[in-house]
Amino acid sequence: MKRIKNTLGLFLILFVFAAAFDGCKKGPEDPGLTFKSRTARMVGEWLITNITQNDVDLLDFDTHLSFPAAQPCDSLTIDADVTLLIVYEMEKNGDFTVIEDTSIKVTTKLWGIDVSCVTVVNNLSGHVERPGTWRFAGGVGDSKNKEQVVLIDLYGESEIFDIIRLSAKEMKLQKEFIDFTNATQETLLIELEKQ
Repeated sequence: MKRIKNTLGLFLILFVFAAAFDGCKKGPEDPGLTFKSRTARMVGEWLITNITQNDVDLLDFDTHLSFPAAQPCDSLTIDADVTLLIVYEMEKNGDFTVIEDTSIKVTTKLWGIDVSCVTVVNNLSGHVERPGTWRFAGGVGDSKNKEQVVLIDLYGESEIFDIIRLSAKEMKLQKEFIDFTNATQETLLIELEKQ
């Protein structure tokens, strides 16, 4: 009988611990058990690995245009390969910086001065840093405390994202909004990896 009581007591303790750990989980894809606070996990340098809007990849900018032409070129073409790196630097004091590095390689096939077919390659690059502030939000309505993050840029424009996942190495942010131009419901999903 004593052994049954001990076993039931152990199961009761395990059940309470399991419920407590699951109750600390904020986002739907958050880790079940973590020893770092939500703020400690948020702070750091985050590289955006994927941005989609309604499942359309917004980081894929490669373009190919082709126009029919007479000899010596069968066609006039423009190829643009775009590489976009975006990093969020999140500080514990609530400051953040968005760092964007862009490189564009444009290859153009066209007629030359001597009426020959010429290929021209141009490389362009840019670097932008935009400061702002961040803070956790939530605790209103159905959202739990620290289930959302508010990003406020240099001009006071703010965006509120639901934190779908926040682990020590991965973050997933989601924002649903109405595109008034097309009168459609849009979902923006940003996936980041800690550097």
